[in-house]
Amino acid sequence: MHYLGLDVGFGYTKAMDDKKAIVFPSVVSPPVEISFKPSWQNESDRLHHLAVTLEEKTYFVGHLALNQGRFAHATLDRVRTETPEFKLLFLAAISLFVESPEEAFSVITGLPVDDFEDRKVIEKTLRGRFDLSVAGEDVSFVIKNLTVIPQPCGAFMDLLYAPEGLNEEYMEGPVGIIDIGYKTTDFVLMRSGEYAHKLSGSIKQGMSAIYQAAVSKFSATYRGNWDLKSTEEALSEGILCRFGERTAINPSLLESDLAGLADQIISWIRQRWEGEKLNRMICTGGGSSHLKPYLIRTFPRMIFMDDPQQANVRGFYKGARYYDEA
Repeated sequence: MHYLGLDVGFGYTKAMDDKKAIVFPSVVSPPVEISFKPSWQNESDRLHHLAVTLEEKTYFVGHLALNQGRFAHATLDRVRTETPEFKLLFLAAISLFVESPEEAFSVITGLPVDDFEDRKVIEKTLRGRFDLSVAGEDVSFVIKNLTVIPQPCGAFMDLLYAPEGLNEEYMEGPVGIIDIGYKTTDFVLMRSGEYAHKLSGSIKQGMSAIYQAAVSKFSATYRGNWDLKSTEEALSEGILCRFGERTAINPSLLESDLAGLADQIISWIRQRWEGEKLNRMICTGGGSSHLKPYLIRTFPRMIFMDDPQQANVRGFYKGARYYDEA
């Protein structure tokens, strides 16, 4: 059995097994003819050349859609789990881990807390055998086991499943997990290792709101044309690169926007968890590093995870192995 953690996020699709981890943008486009392929291009790098044919339709996925496709788009709908794009991203990610024909996979994935009812759609449509073509090669595999959990539970499992066994300190008392993602921020409360549904939830705000604000502010302040992708890259690096010039981003430019998102997160925590004697409060997700200076003022003991963008998928992979071996 091939164990896999898989997270189809609004911004990025992430997957991990015991050998490697992959990340690509959750973007799809119709295919186009590529007129020039330089000799130095490594076409064996399937991650960056995801031309995928599924059910007799071909798509560009991830980096290839962004770099070469026209009308590239992300699926941000509330019911995205029912869209062809979600299925395509999910199966394309698994295809990058296939080592033999009809290989069997045991997969754990996650959904935002308020969208968790959609798990039945995923479990119904994404189990079984699948045949597709990826970068010109036929790929077949079987999703034998598929488990869907609330997304931030992945970060909890990442901390819980240590190399030496269960990390018992995370089983003691309530633990709150805040997952700041691309389009949503999710909150999960775990009590002695059990998911407390009524004290968990989501807000429909995440880092995409910051990137949207950055587009207009960067356009007014710096030269060049800005879109969500370029502003996200600039904020990640802290550097603007335009016309060969590298300029440090003015840290005050987005301060009010970051503070506003942090205030929404703080308000949710205070309203829902005020009476809880939390043993630990953990912050994860791609937005956690950007919001750390604002959140830590109110919650000085909040724990910020290392490599937070990958925390959920690390936990999903650990959980897939643990559930099978337990």
